[in-house]
Amino acid sequence: MAARKKIAVLGGGIGSLSAVFHLTEKAGWADEYDITVYQQGWRLGGKCASGHDMRPEFASRIYEHGLHLFAGFYHHSFDLLTRAYAEIDRPADHPNRTVWDAFTGLDEFTVMHQYPQPDGTIKCIPWYINMEPNSLVPGEASAALSIPQAIFKLVGELIKIQPPKNNFFQPNSSIGRDKAVPEAATPDPSSFIGRAWHAAKQLVEHVVEEVTEEAAEIGAHLLMRTIIRGIESHFASLAKDIPDADEAQPIWDFLMAAYFVQTVIQGVLSDDILEKGWVSIDDEEFSAWLYRHAVVIARDYKGVDDPYKRAQALIDWAPVRSCYDYVFGYMNGDPSKRAIAAGTGMKGLLKLALEYRGHFFWEMRGAMGDVVIAPVYLALLKRGVKFEFFNRVIAVRPNDDKTLIDRIEILKQAEFKDDTYRPLIDVPAAGWDVPLEGWPEEPLWDQLVGGEALRGTDYEYAREAVPPTPNRTLKRGEDFDEIILGISIGALHTICADLADQKARWRDMLDAVKTCPTLALQMWFNRTTEDLGCPSPGRTLTAMVEPFSTWADMTHLLSREPWRGEQRPASIAYFCGQLPPEIPRDDHAHSLVGKHAKVWLKANAASLWPRATPIGSTTGFDYARLHDPKHGIGEARFDSQYWRANINPSDLYVMCVPGSTTKRLRADESGYDNLFLTGDWTRNGLNAGAAEAATMAGVQCARAMRGDRSVVLGEGDL
Repeated sequence: MAARKKIAVLGGGIGSLSAVFHLTEKAGWADEYDITVYQQGWRLGGKCASGHDMRPEFASRIYEHGLHLFAGFYHHSFDLLTRAYAEIDRPADHPNRTVWDAFTGLDEFTVMHQYPQPDGTIKCIPWYINMEPNSLVPGEASAALSIPQAIFKLVGELIKIQPPKNNFFQPNSSIGRDKAVPEAATPDPSSFIGRAWHAAKQLVEHVVEEVTEEAAEIGAHLLMRTIIRGIESHFASLAKDIPDADEAQPIWDFLMAAYFVQTVIQGVLSDDILEKGWVSIDDEEFSAWLYRHAVVIARDYKGVDDPYKRAQALIDWAPVRSCYDYVFGYMNGDPSKRAIAAGTGMKGLLKLALEYRGHFFWEMRGAMGDVVIAPVYLALLKRGVKFEFFNRVIAVRPNDDKTLIDRIEILKQAEFKDDTYRPLIDVPAAGWDVPLEGWPEEPLWDQLVGGEALRGTDYEYAREAVPPTPNRTLKRGEDFDEIILGISIGALHTICADLADQKARWRDMLDAVKTCPTLALQMWFNRTTEDLGCPSPGRTLTAMVEPFSTWADMTHLLSREPWRGEQRPASIAYFCGQLPPEIPRDDHAHSLVGKHAKVWLKANAASLWPRATPIGSTTGFDYARLHDPKHGIGEARFDSQYWRANINPSDLYVMCVPGSTTKRLRADESGYDNLFLTGDWTRNGLNAGAAEAATMAGVQCARAMRGDRSVVLGEGDL
């Protein structure tokens, strides 16, 4: 019997876990492989990691790296989790027995229109959007939309935004959850816009497979031009009868949606994307690409204002700005420096809007580490995969002939009292007898040799100018035969320095693929979201004032935080955004995020919670509304909330900047025969910072190691 191949997995993020999971799916895998995962610190997950506060008075509060949601198109992520949950086969009385116990659908979100005021403030007008759920199941067999299919579906989605009676307010947009949706009316067939609308609707509903893609695209293009001209004409007569500018906003949004769709069609046809694929425009910035084609469209309108001004209005439109907030798409965290590759951005946006299954978003009923990472870890543990915690990778060293990795240098961070480290804790869940398996926010000190003396050590700190000296070396042929490298690219500049010295492709990738530090803020309130006057409880909201540009009502997580007695929170709010450039990327970042948060709350909190302002004022923020287990007074209550600056190299968000896509390496393109790659920084098809991209990369990594040629859903450029 041949000796088992030893595989060293570097990093325990979702990309690595996905690769190992798919590599061990094959029956009898343990006869072929001996797999060990090496992870710095005490927890797995990478940017998906989370933790529970271990202090009794804080009731196992959940702490995240940011605001975490799964998009409805996350096929590979849900497929992985469905398999992992089935593998661990939790008891019927477990609060998260299946994936569908652990996730809940979210179809309601909000984007904010921003209007700078003469006094320097920003007026925000919310646009409440309700997406339509469907009967599809995420993770089940599917097929990615082709570019022509996506265009037709995009036209179809615009057609669904039917003009209601007497104006163009969107029927799927409502003011909060308790307001009635305006009744939609079919346009008068005899009117100009009515004829265009009915013709486009017929096109979408009755296109047959015999129609060639090219002819179909041209038809959609011409009809969209007709639709927009009709809307433009109708808007001109409609707008003069509207006394309040706020009332015009829904009409503008309908118009801009049509303008956006026409611009996309114009760009696809003009740049020959049907033949060349989305990657062909990835050297251009997303907003610049939209602007270039929006100008062409705007020039065709008779009597329109400056076409360049109109194109600028499109890229400043709240839904477009929200794309940048969604993927932290600003170079160095500066909102004036947009940086999303056009093809990757457009492909991702179409997948988000058109390929969701079940629900537009899926919220986790618990911490991300508990809902996503722990089940995969437990499944792999059950299969026999080994995990070595407190092992920080310092460097990978290739041999002199540049063909193999010879050594892995590691810093062994701690010793254990027993043979192994058991990382999970039991977290009680309200109304359930069986606890959740969770990750603590700090190491379990009682398992470490000299744990009490080590208490407070930050094992995830990795910002030294010079890496520490390794005290452990893994050798090829003894400790490993092959390597899965899943550490995020922010840390690879030092870890893979020798590879960059040997291989131009490594140098090019490390130079081209950029990262962005992010921030997170979590607050617990002693009033419900409704009591605070929030007009949109239960929603996720984005395109807000920077840097805390995205907010979500996370009150549902109270069921996963075992508060007891009368002094318990009534609601939870999460924020995230990119770290602004004025905050240094050093040890001061954490405290400065807290200071920025207080300034932001004073200026902007009233737009979210009108009744969270000081008595007698319509602005500012009343800290007495915060839940504080330490019972502080005034601003001191903020000190018991949670915030963080994600500035450690492996915590940095992986961006999809122009010019970076073709520089990324695929799973099997390391240039070394025994080194395979995984993570959202690889060229995986999605090519953006997302759990889905990392999970896809894991599937591709396992495929490369097995040597099979199966196609991974969504990995193509078309």
